[in-house]
Amino acid sequence: MDALWRSLTQDIEPLLLLLPANVLERDEIMGINITGTPRDDEWDRFRHHAKRVRFLSIYDEEPFRVNSEALEKLCQIYPGPYPLPNLRAIKCDDGACLYDEWSKLLPPTLVEASMIQFDEYNAMAFLDTFTERPQLKRLYYDERELWSVDQAYVRSHLNWVVTHLQNLTAVRVGPLFTTTIQHLASLPALEMAGIELDTSTDYRILLSQSEIGCVPFPALKTLHLTAPAATCKSLCTFLDVIHRSRLERIDITFGLSDEKLNGPQETTLVSTQPRYINTVTEALAQFSTLRRVSFWASGEHYQSPALVFDTQTIEPLFRLTLLTSLSMAKHPVYLDSALFRRIIAAWPDIQVLKLGHNCPLEVPHLNAEDLLPLSTGCPKLETLGVRIGGDIDVSTLAKRPCAGQSTSKLQVLAVGNSEIKNSAHLAAFVSGAFPAARVSENAWRCIGRETRPELAQVNTLLPLFAKAEKLERSNAFGPLRPHYGEAMQCPHSSWTVRDLIMGEVEV
Repeated sequence: MDALWRSLTQDIEPLLLLLPANVLERDEIMGINITGTPRDDEWDRFRHHAKRVRFLSIYDEEPFRVNSEALEKLCQIYPGPYPLPNLRAIKCDDGACLYDEWSKLLPPTLVEASMIQFDEYNAMAFLDTFTERPQLKRLYYDERELWSVDQAYVRSHLNWVVTHLQNLTAVRVGPLFTTTIQHLASLPALEMAGIELDTSTDYRILLSQSEIGCVPFPALKTLHLTAPAATCKSLCTFLDVIHRSRLERIDITFGLSDEKLNGPQETTLVSTQPRYINTVTEALAQFSTLRRVSFWASGEHYQSPALVFDTQTIEPLFRLTLLTSLSMAKHPVYLDSALFRRIIAAWPDIQVLKLGHNCPLEVPHLNAEDLLPLSTGCPKLETLGVRIGGDIDVSTLAKRPCAGQSTSKLQVLAVGNSEIKNSAHLAAFVSGAFPAARVSENAWRCIGRETRPELAQVNTLLPLFAKAEKLERSNAFGPLRPHYGEAMQCPHSSWTVRDLIMGEVEV
């Protein structure tokens, strides 16, 4: 029973049903309303289960639509300080508009709060509750489009609240003022932070030890940065200043909210030196403890010539010997066979590798056979995103591992904007080289193009090839591999593979 009430993920309605039926009324649109006040002795069943609730999730989307009036009424009529006295975490969006009643719904036991907010006054009331709850450890707040004529005032109040929280271990709100960043840098237990960098701030001075009294971000492990997409010293300076922290994960989004892409937007980019991104990867190489690195370009900034990855860009990252995840899915990546082999050699324990497969710009592609060393060189790889140039021919299929030889643990293969046209060829290649993998459903979807229908049946064909491989190992119908070449020359609609499996084709 405790486990049943510990996490309420479908609004607070299950608790309201514990109140006497004569004070409840169901609305077809909004759900349950409270129309009266229970007697003192009629609250016992509600209290018994409410004290077990640790997590509350409320949204303004079907089927979890929040009845704000019922929540507000509950807080008003409850005969005590807090209806949920042991609540530790709350996650909600703008549907929960409680205004002044937030202070009664959120008890002192609360350690985590997450909200997406549109209403100015509700946002202010929600944030005000934390000035009296300094024990809060995790705060996530997304303002989206505030219904406010004074958005700057709300942001100012948000920053003021954050500077009064001394026990934070995770914070992702924004944008943060320079004084707020200083405060976060001095917190001894802060492990995760999200920061949007200001192009006009000198972070070397702002985060100097004389200013904050200690090494900046001493416990930081995860950092989400929003940085300029054009050449700017703020990002590299910031990374230089905090290089003594023990970062394990960093996600960098290029493109500030008010930053526009300068210059023409081309469909092809020429790799030129030097570039902004090269200085960024050089700065990242200082963090020897990094395990996960992610780059993302917001809006149209993926077309910025300053954000092109190539051998010289990736070279500094080879110093990150502990790396298990590298993602640059939307960036142009100039990837050739030599660089790909170096990646395999440098990170044998890599688990996630996304190399420009979702970028719509024209850049050099790998050949399918370049992926074959992954099956033995990176045995822990689970997610791979690359672009393959040209279709997979029969000669490439012959080079893939024989049945049962591949030990690859790859689960997801995303080939993005590749030039593959024959789904049977791709299925045959994947089933042999990466027997546990499935091709991402949106693998061929990119900006301005639709998913090619002839590739939609790859995941349908994969189990057929797997069964053919199993039959080959058992030699039930003789060796099948010599016939793959003939089979692959036929369209997959003929179901040649299925016929081979069922023994309907003479072997």
